[in-house]
Amino acid sequence: MAPQRDPSTHRLVPDKTRFPSGVQALAAKIHAIDLKLGIYTSVGATTCEGFPASYGHFELDAQTFTDWGVDYLKIDTCGLVGSQHWNPMPHYEEMSTAIKKSQPRPVQFIYSICNWGFWSPWAHAPAFAHSWRSTMDIFPTFWRVLQIVDTAESLSLRNFASAGAFNDHDMMECGVQGTLFNWPSMPAVEPLSLEECRTHVSLWALLSSPIILGMDMSSISPQMASVIGEQRLFDIQRDEVQIGGGRRVLSVVNSGTMLKPHLWFSGYFGSTIGMIPPLCVSKLWGEECELTEIWARQLVGGGAAVLLFNRVGKARKITADIVSSQCGFGAEEIWSGARFGAGVDARVGHVTLESEVEIHGSAFYIVKTTTRACADVEFDIAGNLAGGLFGEDEMRMDDLLLLFTVLVALGARRVFSAEKEDEEEEQEDSDDISFDDDSE
Repeated sequence: MAPQRDPSTHRLVPDKTRFPSGVQALAAKIHAIDLKLGIYTSVGATTCEGFPASYGHFELDAQTFTDWGVDYLKIDTCGLVGSQHWNPMPHYEEMSTAIKKSQPRPVQFIYSICNWGFWSPWAHAPAFAHSWRSTMDIFPTFWRVLQIVDTAESLSLRNFASAGAFNDHDMMECGVQGTLFNWPSMPAVEPLSLEECRTHVSLWALLSSPIILGMDMSSISPQMASVIGEQRLFDIQRDEVQIGGGRRVLSVVNSGTMLKPHLWFSGYFGSTIGMIPPLCVSKLWGEECELTEIWARQLVGGGAAVLLFNRVGKARKITADIVSSQCGFGAEEIWSGARFGAGVDARVGHVTLESEVEIHGSAFYIVKTTTRACADVEFDIAGNLAGGLFGEDEMRMDDLLLLFTVLVALGARRVFSAEKEDEEEEQEDSDDISFDDDSE
């Protein structure tokens, strides 16, 4: 946008250098190649970059975006004014009302709010928005991806999603080079590998999060492009039988212990501390942390999407048994094309999914029943898993005791070090006095 509104109409003005023909002409060109146009504003007086935003102009801006032919509107939480600092949620709803009023037909463009998970948007936004950001910003390294997933699971956010209303876990970071917190002055972070990219997109599809690309498409590798372009992922993401898949930790063996600070607090502190990566405490006593997970989501037609995920540790074989007392099954792994289960017996079904999975990698299966009569039949999943994360669902008493022990040990070490330094200083002072006495 231009740095100022039009002085006579008070409408937003496109940047004439970047968009010399205006946004409406740009929208027409984008629509001509069967793509959609998204635009950005904020609920406050200015955007995060300091440009004019929508506070005090909600109806005017909604009409402007409609006139321009916008398909997607993201509204941020910068430049807050007055009471907005305490609760901007009514103003998001005010923009939603303005959008509906501006539309000459049923609402055509997607309305997405971004308040970084503050004020529990999932409890309010489904009534007036199509999506809402669940956490602070993502940045392009794998442990941040997992923090967002853990937060979504710990808050059971999938229970708030429904058809046309989704938790937005932020953009895809495949092929992105970036820095810690996305701040230019911070150190660079390790970008996602191809395996991590597959897991990242698979988890977003299972959780029904909007899949919004955050990379430069002109420079992305063909391998990464093939991952984010996999049509079956979008089919799973849009499937309406069970909005938002869930983690199915079915058994635990060989568990290490990891500290997960981002699950200890909520609100501002949770979002800030959530930027601290998980720590493998087991290494303090010579043990490695291992964790594998099975995720599952029911699909239309009685099938399911099943993810075997090797989260922490070394490459290992992960298996999952799909069992039904009534139906047969067949399964195909999305990335390798491997197939399991003949589905010969229509009464008793049993297929074993098995993959050797690299660290941070996953195997993603689409499981289908073999007959139409089995379309609504539920089935059980069991599997071999390793590991257990500190704070998996909530802080337990043994978690608190472990944390307390670690803190006491660190505190005692600090006190001991301080006492030792004091003793050394006293000894030095004593030596100085003795030297002076001798010199006299």
